[in-house]
Amino acid sequence: MISETLLIVSMVSIWMSLLMSTLTLTGATHFWLRHATKLVTTEPLPAYPKITIVVPAHNEELVIAKTTRAILDMNYPASKVELILIADNCTDHTADVMRAILNSRAYRFRNARVMERRGGGGKAGA
Repeated sequence: MISETLLIVSMVSIWMSLLMSTLTLTGATHFWLRHATKLVTTEPLPAYPKITIVVPAHNEELVIAKTTRAILDMNYPASKVELILIADNCTDHTADVMRAILNSRAYRFRNARVMERRGGGGKAGA
């Protein structure tokens, strides 16, 4: 008698778990399909403003090349972008890496410059 009752309770709980999982998955799928981000097509601006990007860097020799390339390769008219890279009191070769990127064939004629800063103040002071 007890074993039959436990068997029935087990079977009911298994089926209820399966039903609840199915309902949860169905609801989540419905929510995702309804609220999925739709791609918005944008029209190009009639005129792009000139922008200046200032990148302060302190001992970032390992990542500054990737950062610099990402900024220079962004989808914005190259003639409208000015890039100022500031090597703030670096003890590694951050400024040399910056210059190497800017002197490479792909970016040689871009409006970008490297400034080296000595003294305190940190990135915020740059």
